[in-house]
Amino acid sequence: MNTNPDPTRLRSRARQALKKYFDKKRSPRFVLGLVILLTGLVGFGLSYVMLRAGMTSMGIRYPLAILGAYAVFLGLIRIWVEVERRHFDPEDPELLEDLKSDEIEYDHSG
Repeated sequence: MNTNPDPTRLRSRARQALKKYFDKKRSPRFVLGLVILLTGLVGFGLSYVMLRAGMTSMGIRYPLAILGAYAVFLGLIRIWVEVERRHFDPEDPELLEDLKSDEIEYDHSG
């Protein structure tokens, strides 16, 4: 009998547990919507500031605004991941119960 757990199965169980965690306790759609909104505002703001500073060439201004907004996007995602990492408790009884119920569903032994 193989005692090593299948990595694909573990990944699938972890994904299911995280999905249940987010569905029950967090609101990722709201947070990601806010991240996208802030990213767009920063891109628009950077373009506006560069235009007011005298940079009238759209060929230079727009790529710089996009790069700046992208950097802000990555930073906001990083902050969100760290916040979620601090709130996530792998020993949460509800989460452990979900993992146990998933384990029973995955048990295909005769």
